[in-house]
Amino acid sequence: MEFIDKSKKEERVYEIIFDREKLKLILDEIVKYTSYRVSGEFRSPDRIKFEGHNIIKGASLPNGEPMFQDITRIWWGGDAHYIKGVKIIPPKLATIIEGILNGHEGSFRAFIKYETEYELISIDEKIAAAKLDAEMIDESKPDAKIKALKRIEKLYLEKRDNRYFNTDLLKDYYNLARSLFKLHLVKETVEKDDYIEMDDYRPVKK
Repeated sequence: MEFIDKSKKEERVYEIIFDREKLKLILDEIVKYTSYRVSGEFRSPDRIKFEGHNIIKGASLPNGEPMFQDITRIWWGGDAHYIKGVKIIPPKLATIIEGILNGHEGSFRAFIKYETEYELISIDEKIAAAKLDAEMIDESKPDAKIKALKRIEKLYLEKRDNRYFNTDLLKDYYNLARSLFKLHLVKETVEKDDYIEMDDYRPVKK
């Protein structure tokens, strides 16, 4: 897979080298150990096939395992199938790595930027930041204040119901995955605005 790093005047083309099997193992562990679970009724992904309460095709996690567990009911709701059971919510990092394994350059770009991803902020840090934002809103703006307080309530509910990711573990897996990659520069193009006289031209040494 190639990765193109491009600016207005420079373009570098890299070959991305990594151990696929090791990356697959990391992906599998990310899904198994950092995902959280939610019970309820859910709209199913498109194109699923099922027999009874068992999904036999579709609705898969990034590592290929089933997205739903403990299914008690599947029904047609007029616009889509709906599922009652437990849904596994994987982190964005798992989807990004799945994309890399499938050869998507955009996924590698997302992987590079992942260290600033919102899901790497712990639930406690999110709550603290939301509280600070709410405190800074003037009492003369009640609608904004209410919105901020609802944001805090939402975060507390997520914490109560364990609907958040283990950010320390995610950071460890991200750094472990980063260590697998090497970039081999295969092409470099630099565009320059300055000109030289023919008398000053010197051929590139081979």
